[in-house]
Amino acid sequence: MTGPVFSRTPNPANVALQTQIKEGYIKLLGDRYKLLMSDYPHIESKAKDETLLRVQDVCNDYLAIADAARIQRFAAIGYSWGGNTVLQLATRSQRVAALVVGGWPAIDGPYDILLQTVEKVHRESPNRPEVARYVNYYKSLQGWPERAEVAKLKCPKLNFIDAGDSGDTYFI
Repeated sequence: MTGPVFSRTPNPANVALQTQIKEGYIKLLGDRYKLLMSDYPHIESKAKDETLLRVQDVCNDYLAIADAARIQRFAAIGYSWGGNTVLQLATRSQRVAALVVGGWPAIDGPYDILLQTVEKVHRESPNRPEVARYVNYYKSLQGWPERAEVAKLKCPKLNFIDAGDSGDTYFI
């Protein structure tokens, strides 16, 4: 499971919401399943920013986390950016036994819009290395054959988008 809420600025309301969501997962699923929640991509790396956070690298990192926890097959659950990353993982690994993508459309994802957005933010704030990482991520998704790859998924899957997730403007 990827982190349920993404924020680089931990404010009390966000911390409370993250805690509530994590406790909900534990309460509803913890008695039947082994849960592994990662705070990715907040894991610090010494790699150069221009080579960090490409899609295949993210998928490899998720698999390394599962390996470290000795989990061979798993349900991958993610929301927003995490929803896209678990979608990418499921299309690249046979280890995903079930997939839940929230807050991200599994078909017709805004890859080009998000690349333009993060490139603009990077131009405006060139000293923020985390932004360069998202430029790398969305660059590595340009031209990805989304419909063909999603159609190949054989595992149980759920895609949900709340009314608050839709609209013409996407925020990072």
